[in-house]
Formats: sequence, C-alpha cells, structure tokens
Amino acid sequence: VAARVGPGEKTYGDGLVGYPLVRDALRGYLGDDSWEIDGKLYRMAASPVIWRGPGRIVGAVIVGMIVDDAFAKKVQKWVGTEGDGTEVAFLARDRVVASSTGSSAVTQLPSRLGEMRSTLEQHGRSHPIVLEGRGQRYTAAVAALRGDTGAAVLCAVLLPRPDDDP
Repeated sequence: VAARVGPGEKTYGDGLVGYPLVRDALRGYLGDDSWEIDGKLYRMAASPVIWRGPGRIVGAVIVGMIVDDAFAKKVQKWVGTEGDGTEVAFLARDRVVASSTGSSAVTQLPSRLGEMRSTLEQHGRSHPIVLEGRGQRYTAAVAALRGDTGAAVLCAVLLPRPDDDP
C-alpha cells in the first residue's frame, strides 16, 4: 500500500495482495467486493494499473465507499427510485447496516431472512415477502451482493404496496 485516505490512512507500506479483490486486480481484472473494516461495511472496487510501454501490470487502485444510510440514499437515487416510495437497505451478518428509510418495516428484514434463506442460497435472490411498519406496507426482495464476502452481504429493495392490495 502506497497511500490511504480514510480508515488507517496513517498506515501504509503493508500488503493487500492476499485479498482476492486485490489479487485479481494485479492479474488484470476489474472487480468489486464488500469488506468489513473497523466494524463498518464498505463496498470496494479494484482496477489494475497498466504501464503503457510494455503493457505490464504495475499495481492496482482500490477504492471503497462506506455502506451507511447516506450510501443507501445514493443508491436509491442512482437507480431512479427516489421519490416513488421504493426503498433500499443493506444487511451484513443478518443485521441492517444501512437504509434509505427510517420505516420500522426495514427492521423486520433480519428476522424474516430465515424464510427467504433457501431461495436466496439457490438463486442468489429471495422470493418476495410483505413487510409492514407504522402504516407502511412493502413488498421486499433480497439479493446477495457478489464478491468473496458477498454471501454475507445482502441488498434489499422494498416496493410500496397499494392500500387495497392484500
């Protein structure tokens, strides 16, 4: 590591080659993953650095964003659901770590993972379930984020249900 900004920024000179994301970037591949650093979840991306002369890989650039409520709101905006009632949440180790909403419906996700587990493991995404909280009703589905730790990191999308929908 030549330099860091953020967690551990005063530390450099150590190696990250053993991380699969970094190893793959040093082999010429683009990649992404989820890392837990100091008890916080980060979405990471890596790219090889290629020396144009002989076309040799000389390093990798690794960047990450903390997965918090602000991140969930950015994702909501990036996918164009901001303002239509659709919400986004992220779970790690079966607990909600970030959400674009303060709805109590989101807090039900960890306790409902058991009923979604088999579909999630087979297909990488769950079947839809209904969540309710403080007068709000959602249809929610959960998907695993790809990567070496992706099985432990999930993204949930919550679509508002009409009042007349049972």
